[in-house]
Amino acid sequence: KVPSACPYLGRRFGTPADRGGRFKFLFDLVVGIGKRKLALTSTGAASDPTLQADLDAQRDKTQKNLDKVPVYPVISLGLAIHL
Repeated sequence: KVPSACPYLGRRFGTPADRGGRFKFLFDLVVGIGKRKLALTSTGAASDPTLQADLDAQRDKTQKNLDKVPVYPVISLGLAIHL
């Protein structure tokens, strides 16, 4: 899970809103800055304590890796049509 609001650094490419024709293509390439939180769940074998222990161990290991790099890539594509 990523934060719903966070600072970012990036670059926007595309047609400005006041220029161009009827169609406008937008492209954003940014780096979000914030802490992410990982959750792992299972279905079917949820009552198995070994499986739950393995999931918890994997979650902790992966969360430590996510915490090392507090940025993540974000790509946004858009199309605007002026009527």
